[in-house]
Amino acid sequence: MKKSREEKKDNLIRDLLLMRRLPRLNPAGILTIPENAKCLDTAQLDKLEKSFRQWIDKTIRTDVRISRKRIFLIFMLIRYTGARNTFLCKIMHIRKGDIQTEVEMMTIGGYSLFTVITNESLRRLQLKPNFFIVAEIKAPWVILSKGDTEPESSAENRLKGTVSNVIRGKITTEYIVSLPDGTEICSVVTEESRRRLGLKEGDTAWVLFNSFSIILNVD
Repeated sequence: MKKSREEKKDNLIRDLLLMRRLPRLNPAGILTIPENAKCLDTAQLDKLEKSFRQWIDKTIRTDVRISRKRIFLIFMLIRYTGARNTFLCKIMHIRKGDIQTEVEMMTIGGYSLFTVITNESLRRLQLKPNFFIVAEIKAPWVILSKGDTEPESSAENRLKGTVSNVIRGKITTEYIVSLPDGTEICSVVTEESRRRLGLKEGDTAWVLFNSFSIILNVD
């Protein structure tokens, strides 16, 4: 039986916070959210931040502490700067080819993402299953599609959200699409594309990007 997105999300958050070393903590309980909620409220974010700090203090190993602090800093960056087009992910599978490697990841929000990197990048980043990593997508690489139905596309990554902001310019327009987990995805399109799409705030939209559009960062 396939796990629901919420179950995958809870499992991923548990792995992130505990790294299988803190069995007494209960992050799933900390992060219990009403069914209709789209993101954590301030009190819940404060509890999550506290859990991060406790998680860091639980280890006496310097190398582990440094690694945990890096993840904590990513969380703080996302929380207080509203970082867009950025996902904190857990590596699920790595499929190595003769020249390039496909990496399958799971975001904190429970979304599957796929990226393709060179074998040299795989070696240099020292990626392995169950590692946590930051995935970024540049705004011009994000394609938009209007409507509730998932579009037919060759893009490996397709996420459904709601247009939360539209900023028009003379040549380009910036769209902000909010995903159900609260992540904001920014896309920049030409004026011609804006007229053709006809997207406005409140509309349902799909954000699409292919596996070559994701940049991976280990720090």
